[in-house]
Amino acid sequence: MQGWMFSLFDATKSKGNGGGYSLLRDIIVREVNYLRACLGFRLVVYFDGVNSQFKASTREARRQQREDKWLTLCDLVSRQGDTNTKSRTSYATNMCHVSQSQSSTEKIDQKDLPLPLLVSEQLKQTLAALQVEVITCSGEADQPLALACVALNTCAGAGAGGAPSAVVYADDSDFLLMRDVPYVRFQSSAQAAFSMCPPSVSSNSGSASADRDTDRHVVVQVWYRSHVASTLGLTEKQLVEFVIAIGNDFTAHFNRDLFANLVVDDVSALGHTPGTLELLRLYFLSQGTGFFVFSLVPELNHAIGYSRALYSLQ
Repeated sequence: MQGWMFSLFDATKSKGNGGGYSLLRDIIVREVNYLRACLGFRLVVYFDGVNSQFKASTREARRQQREDKWLTLCDLVSRQGDTNTKSRTSYATNMCHVSQSQSSTEKIDQKDLPLPLLVSEQLKQTLAALQVEVITCSGEADQPLALACVALNTCAGAGAGGAPSAVVYADDSDFLLMRDVPYVRFQSSAQAAFSMCPPSVSSNSGSASADRDTDRHVVVQVWYRSHVASTLGLTEKQLVEFVIAIGNDFTAHFNRDLFANLVVDDVSALGHTPGTLELLRLYFLSQGTGFFVFSLVPELNHAIGYSRALYSLQ
């Protein structure tokens, strides 16, 4: 659940303190208490292990982004007063100083600054102190988390597309493609994502309502693959092929003209603008429900197969 760390830390940076560990700890405690004590949820946090070989390109791009953020911070701090003073200043204080002393012509988005080096350790230690169940996976956590969620809902008799007993709370669009997985996207806080409403408030296809006692319901926006596919006028299988062609973490770094049977004008130049995505959607509709993309390039074909297996929870 590394994504939770980034989501929580965005909240600390937005308060102008530059991202102190103590504030991060306080926010984690607040989030966990709300989810467990106020809502009565059982919370299980999943951490990634070793990333998939198919994600090497994505991993390298993110490493470069982290390096760029550190260079941005170093450049900003180097302009802030005496060098000796800066060398004795903590990361959080430096970032606070940077934030407060920027001129009107130099506005730096907090998202362009890096996370502190021990932020992941802070999250893990705080979860341990709160006795939150933590599972560290041997590989990526996405599929084990999804499988556990589906299994819990199956045992509880919660059907796919209905009000679930368990949800995946994350910030990863891959969960939108996973079969029968109820996905709740991270918000600025758990309270923003999960709200308390009277029992009279009913759910619709885009939300779920679960009894926690006789006086209240938990209402939350829940996404299912079936909902996304229906909204786009596609079957679930077409949606998976459509996303593979658009480019996920495993296929995005390949040129689209390497798909052997993707015959669209100027396909290699297609980006992710609404117009180009609509062109691809119409193409998949025109090919019928039995259309599956493939490539004569072994590396891309393996990435396509891996994506299908991931989204099918195989």
